[in-house]
Amino acid sequence: MKLMHWAVVVICASPLASHAFETRLNGFISVGAGMTLQEDQTFITDPVNFGSYDNELSIKPDTMVAIQSLSKVNDRLSATAQLVGYAGSEFNVKFEWAYVNYELFDTVDLKVGRIRMPLFNYSSSLDLGYSYAWVRPPVEVYNVFLTGLEGISTDFDFSLGNWYGSATVFYGETQGTDPESGSFVEFESILGGSVALENGNFILRGSHSMDDNVNLTRLGASEPTLLPMTFSSASAIYDNGTFLLNGEYTLTRFTNNLNNDEAAWYTTAGMRIGSFTPHITYASFKQKETSTTVLPGGVNLKDYPQEISSITTGVRWDFDIAAAIKLEYTTRTDKTPSAPVGYEAFLSSPFGDAQAISIAVDVVF
Repeated sequence: MKLMHWAVVVICASPLASHAFETRLNGFISVGAGMTLQEDQTFITDPVNFGSYDNELSIKPDTMVAIQSLSKVNDRLSATAQLVGYAGSEFNVKFEWAYVNYELFDTVDLKVGRIRMPLFNYSSSLDLGYSYAWVRPPVEVYNVFLTGLEGISTDFDFSLGNWYGSATVFYGETQGTDPESGSFVEFESILGGSVALENGNFILRGSHSMDDNVNLTRLGASEPTLLPMTFSSASAIYDNGTFLLNGEYTLTRFTNNLNNDEAAWYTTAGMRIGSFTPHITYASFKQKETSTTVLPGGVNLKDYPQEISSITTGVRWDFDIAAAIKLEYTTRTDKTPSAPVGYEAFLSSPFGDAQAISIAVDVVF
């Protein structure tokens, strides 16, 4: 990556201050528990890290811990690293963030390393349960299994009249195995950006990213398939301190129509009553019948689109300045057509109908 190379050269050539490094450690932890209300149900909480509840009480799916280190080299240069461990994946600890930040100007920052892609409204605080009202963000929308990349990003701050704005442009590469299908996916050149505008109680946000060099190697296949794709999102928040309205929409398009395009959205309403915030959320994930792929045996991929929706009601109690308890009930409906025998790995939905209760404690330290 030539762009990455020159960014590293610029940062390393920057003059360093004579004073010692300043390092600050922060952390946060979420301890969750839950179970389904029927014996034959499985409730997926996190398809990325294999989190799920069954009819026996468990604390693994929604339990995680993170440690973040911020080291300042001088007034403009700093380094950030964040280690995260998820109980749902046997507490395999990994670096979610590991980047160097250089302040080019007062309103422009340059980051190089492993960074979080600004795909969603809560991308930057996705692991920080304390930052949102739910036990977990709606899984129907927040189900992208690759959220970080190795690359470069530039952040801008600006203003438009009464609106305060921030924008990010990023470029890089990433790879991983899709936990739903077992397919190996390699993104070679992701290019994208996001813009957020804030005016008093309103926040508007949008993002778009693309990669024409996505290689997909399906489970059991010997050769990868080129799968160019785009991802777009839009969100709006109204929060006046008492009433909270929040909505987000995402669209994934496969430009060669080998997979079904995917649309997902949620809307949340909540109200703060003292230290309590009751809320309700409707979420939906639906594949469109756009695929032209015909699997061996003449099975058309477009005939088996996934369709999942859920309703979540809950309450958050901020019992301390940096700690909250959350209690939720979720009912999920899965209308995905049943896959033919032998094609379950490619066409089945990982979700299924389920009703579950969850409780979590989020603490920042």
